[in-house]
Amino acid sequence: MRVFDMHCDTMTLINKKGLDLSNEQTAVSLPKAQLAKAEAYVQCFALFVKNDDSDEAEKEWAEHYEWFKNQMAKYSEKVEQAMTYDDILRITKAGKMAAILTTENAAAFGGRLDQILKMREKGCLISSLTWNGKNALAGGSQAQEYGLSDFGREAIIEMERCGMVADVSHISDRAMNDFLKTARRPFIATHSNARAVCSHMRNLPDEYIKEIIKRKGLIGINYFKEFLRGSEYKRTKSAEEMQKMYAAEAGTAKSSEVLRTEEAGLDDIAKHIEHILKLGGEKALALGSDYDGAEIPKEIDGIDKIGTLYTYLKARFGSEITDNIFFENAMNFFRINF
Repeated sequence: MRVFDMHCDTMTLINKKGLDLSNEQTAVSLPKAQLAKAEAYVQCFALFVKNDDSDEAEKEWAEHYEWFKNQMAKYSEKVEQAMTYDDILRITKAGKMAAILTTENAAAFGGRLDQILKMREKGCLISSLTWNGKNALAGGSQAQEYGLSDFGREAIIEMERCGMVADVSHISDRAMNDFLKTARRPFIATHSNARAVCSHMRNLPDEYIKEIIKRKGLIGINYFKEFLRGSEYKRTKSAEEMQKMYAAEAGTAKSSEVLRTEEAGLDDIAKHIEHILKLGGEKALALGSDYDGAEIPKEIDGIDKIGTLYTYLKARFGSEITDNIFFENAMNFFRINF
């Protein structure tokens, strides 16, 4: 078993909590990676920027980046940043975790095109355009009324020029439609599922899935319970209502709506995969766990348990498709684009 995970929020979480990659609390850690017993392990570490204000977001990203550098230096015998496809081969061959730096929320660009190249030179290979709200580039999944701004269009062009891949997870449908008219290079959805299976607005409708497949991109399957199994009610929830729902989920008095997501598990992951396969996505599917940023089914709530998912998918889809999803498709994308 080889593993290539397109998205986790671990680096941001351990920075906030003052933890190291050696901890045993987070879903992704060096001890848990060792327990996974993967022949090769590539992990994309997203530096998550919550603030949509350009100035504050740029500072927030810089703080997370310093922590990322700190961890790479402190545990250099076990993990190393990969900036190219050849780096991934070299690092994994040495028995180390290959760490790929990504960004969640391009508010981190600080509203300036020159920041894109600076981040790319630091090894940020992928960046999502938004998080859930509206930033200087576009509207997010909870800001559906906003499309791409003029700066957003310029930023996409500059990202492609610099060799930074655009991530369309979290983007609004309106912004996605604008994006498709602007983008010329392959792009990815690092941690998104199929809206036809679960109607949450964070998931991708078939038309976007087909575009990603057509343009030789990737779709990282997200393990977040709420994106695995849901219903139409989430589509019309306001941001305030969703916050109340999340608060209820964390407390003792849970609504029946929240309870519907609790039993989401491996079968639900397989349903999303099956749907995307039917759309022709055999070479576009990858893993996008959302570890340390979402509530994950208990069977696979840490990288040490990833073998459980591998065994399940292998029994359901066979070795070739499972290996493609777990490793080969992402490696092929990096071979072509990095």
